[in-house]
Amino acid sequence: VEIRCSRILLSSLRLSASRLLTFSRWRRYW
Repeated sequence: VEIRCSRILLSSLRLSASRLLTFSRWRRYW
């Protein structure tokens, strides 16, 4: 259960990181 929870947390963290990265890129163009 702990491993699964950590995996979900890691995936959510990656998703937020990718979103932030894409947002920064989009902001650069504008």
